[in-house]
Amino acid sequence: MTRWPPRQHSPAAGRNRGPILAELQRLLPAQGMALEIASGSGQHAVHFAAGLPLWQWQPSDGDPRARPSIAAWCAGIANVLPPLQLGVLAGHWPGGPALPLSLNGLTNCGDAQH
Repeated sequence: MTRWPPRQHSPAAGRNRGPILAELQRLLPAQGMALEIASGSGQHAVHFAAGLPLWQWQPSDGDPRARPSIAAWCAGIANVLPPLQLGVLAGHWPGGPALPLSLNGLTNCGDAQH
């Protein structure tokens, strides 16, 4: 069995996190809740949560190998919840998050695009 490091690193996430955060800060209201689908390594979640401190960040990933990395990156960050198991290809999301439907909600799926 291959052992994965606690914190996985994604070169793409390292490169694009700044420009993405700048756009989120420009477009989003001051506070809200974000569901990040396919959080990957967790680098985006920790960076976005730090840059949007009044937002509650909910990372998720369908890959069981990704969730320990997300948890490691986000450990101790008050506005990041533990990662959920949500797979974009799953037929349903058992026990999925109860997100309030409002204009202050965000669903981010950036990591699933690359």
